[in-house]
Amino acid sequence: TSPEPGESTQVRIWVISDFGQTNSNDNERRLETVAQWKSFNENDYHANFVLSLGDQSEDDAIYQIQHNYFNQLENVFKNSPLYTTVGNHDSHDSLFNYLKTFTRPEKGEGGGVASGTEKYYSFDYSNVHVVVLCTEIYDNEGYKAQVNWLKNDLEKNRQPWLIACMHQPFQSGGYHPTDETNSAQQRRNDWLTVLEDHGVDLILQGHNHVYERSYLVDNMIGKSTSLTDKNKINTGLGRPDSDGPYTKPSGCQPHKGTIFITCTGGGVANSAKYYPVPYSFIPVAFPGSDYEGSVVIDIKGNKMGVKFLCDELNEKGSHVWDYFTIIKAKQPLK
Repeated sequence: TSPEPGESTQVRIWVISDFGQTNSNDNERRLETVAQWKSFNENDYHANFVLSLGDQSEDDAIYQIQHNYFNQLENVFKNSPLYTTVGNHDSHDSLFNYLKTFTRPEKGEGGGVASGTEKYYSFDYSNVHVVVLCTEIYDNEGYKAQVNWLKNDLEKNRQPWLIACMHQPFQSGGYHPTDETNSAQQRRNDWLTVLEDHGVDLILQGHNHVYERSYLVDNMIGKSTSLTDKNKINTGLGRPDSDGPYTKPSGCQPHKGTIFITCTGGGVANSAKYYPVPYSFIPVAFPGSDYEGSVVIDIKGNKMGVKFLCDELNEKGSHVWDYFTIIKAKQPLK
């Protein structure tokens, strides 16, 4: 049973991306990603919910969705709610099978404002508000409708943690560098400004099949080359055992810092040759064709911990390749 919205409980979120892209030849890699999640999660498949950041299949074919997605994730989905994001590969047949296969809370069933479309939506879980945005809407009317909905939804949010999900990234130096993508610039202009005005904490992105994450930044609306000291909220790694956690005021106060994460593919990671240089505000990046994995987010009260689980062991013999913590000031008693 889900906790009441606003109730402060222990929340564990499992994040996967591009899990079903390519073909059945990569099913072994997909199963390894699931196995590492289960091992980390005390031999349990269960998450409070799963965020899937797009490209649930290669061409939105039913066979692919079944054999390259559901078959590998069956044990997870037996008792973990799933929230999917539209990816560019999901829209290869105008989203026909994606919309037919996955159920999303378009009527505000999970909290948040009803979007009236299954392409984007929001929901509450405990003290977390999640917005799931669609980067695959290009017609002017549909694009404006999503922006207006986002503004309306966030104006009504009362949860102290805010996570935004999308497939194509705002900021990434990966296979599709956002500095070279006009659509990424437009979304930063129209979406990121709204998200930061409402205190977004974490932005989860997919598409580029590489793990990378920023330090705590604000107002990164321009290209990566536009970075100035005004954008830098905390340039550390946010690790309690080294330079200390990131800290923020209570609630979702505007422009107090955001972390960008690009989640690598659950079945396929891109070669390092497609990631020549990390952007200057991205201190952690693991390009490489063997570095599939997933992200785990733990939230309790005023603390958020995030870890990247790589399918491969690092030089310390661990599958945890990156980690950081955000601690917010406690909400004043009412």
